Amino acid sequence: MKLLKRSLCLLLVAAFAISLVACGGKTETADTTTKPPTASAGDEGKWRPNPEKVENTKFVDTDGRFEYAEVSWDGPEGYVIVVPAGDVEAKKSATALQEYFAATAEVTLKIVTDKTAEVDKEILIGKTNRAASPKDMKEADLEAKVEGKKVILCGGHYVTTGSAVNRFIRLLPTKEKAYTFKVSTDFTSTVLDDYYYVWGDEFEGTDIDFTKWDFEARMSGSTSNELSWEKDCIEVLDGRLVIRARRHFSVQNQNIGYRSPYSTLHKYHMNYLYGYAEIRARIPFEKGIWPSFWGVNSCDIAEKKYGIKYNEGAKYGVEVDVYEVFGSDSLVVPNIHKWYNNSYNYPKIHGVEMDGNHTQFSGNKISWDWADHMDDISVLDQEYHLYGFEWTPTKMSMYVDGNEYMVFDITKSYDLCSDMTQYHTPLYNMFNCHVFIDDPENSFVPNKITDNLEVLPTEYCIDWYRVYQKKDGKSKIYIDETPRDIVYTGR
Repeated sequence: MKLLKRSLCLLLVAAFAISLVACGGKTETADTTTKPPTASAGDEGKWRPNPEKVENTKFVDTDGRFEYAEVSWDGPEGYVIVVPAGDVEAKKSATALQEYFAATAEVTLKIVTDKTAEVDKEILIGKTNRAASPKDMKEADLEAKVEGKKVILCGGHYVTTGSAVNRFIRLLPTKEKAYTFKVSTDFTSTVLDDYYYVWGDEFEGTDIDFTKWDFEARMSGSTSNELSWEKDCIEVLDGRLVIRARRHFSVQNQNIGYRSPYSTLHKYHMNYLYGYAEIRARIPFEKGIWPSFWGVNSCDIAEKKYGIKYNEGAKYGVEVDVYEVFGSDSLVVPNIHKWYNNSYNYPKIHGVEMDGNHTQFSGNKISWDWADHMDDISVLDQEYHLYGFEWTPTKMSMYVDGNEYMVFDITKSYDLCSDMTQYHTPLYNMFNCHVFIDDPENSFVPNKITDNLEVLPTEYCIDWYRVYQKKDGKSKIYIDETPRDIVYTGR
């Protein structure tokens, strides 16, 4: 595939390692995303914010930190956790809190619904019928507070309620100390025109949620580059998914000099047909680094898990690159692909010479030059932006900060094979942070990490991932929250 690049966030590796408790009182950084000017079509067209970079060796990424206060309480002994009757999401959050106190305080709290009789000592999660639970919060707001013998963890939406519980856990409450906070986030349950939130991850927990994500070698390692899912390469930290490429020397294999993360993907837990997927992320933009946000269609998984039937004899598999950064300091590059299988020899059937049995469409791009419109774009590595992918029965569109900058028409083929049916089968998405190494296995090396070793380790930070769909009868989503029977050692 064709993916992307690196982040100046390495300067924060040490700071990232500092826990939220050690950083008490840090404030969550405001969303500084800025909308670009109106796009103009016609040139080769990659999104180009500003080619100039300004070195900032003092940069520290405090995004994800928030203000909180320590308070005394007489729990968790003797408390019960109360959730709204029928609220499945609140029950999941309650279970996470229950497991936390069982592990840290050796107290197993009972979870009950708000249909039970009220007692003095209660931890209220979500919009319960108790008088202490807020009833009119904005969906983007969340809070944790203690009122008498009530601990209230809530948000204006089940997503922000879950974030409130996870943040509370991240602060490590004890038998006598709890934490209060009130945060306004950028969460919204609707985007674009009539798209509604259906699935996602705010990454507010303490590790990867294996009911949503798994690891897989969708981009392979090499003689010199070892793949890893250990926490030095993939972790959830301060409310973000952080994936790192790094220098690494192996005792077992002296040829190894680098470590790149496995693909972090939702293949086994969520597949979808049509919708809008969006992340808020800080991408590494450095020579030799290859970060990406991409997806492939999931015929095998969807058939086995959900009984979806595909047309027999599909000729190819689909790849959609929402973006890749090919070791650039300013460009994100979107592509769509057809990977033909052995039963369909595209070069022979269509009489063309090509490298492999694969076609790619990178046309219809739009170029944006932000240099004359923004004052703070000069260090792109240090900025969070919104990156979106809209998929309808007629098009695949890529967005930056809510602005559409590229459109692929999927009603007609872009190559000599007229079949586009596979672009209307379920997909799953994933994230990578790879490196370009001049190994014998690598035929695509636009630039080499060996010429830019000072950038390692490099970090690709994803604040959240959200998927929205229309209520149009055409969009489908398939969810299986059962963790796979796999133990990822080193976590």
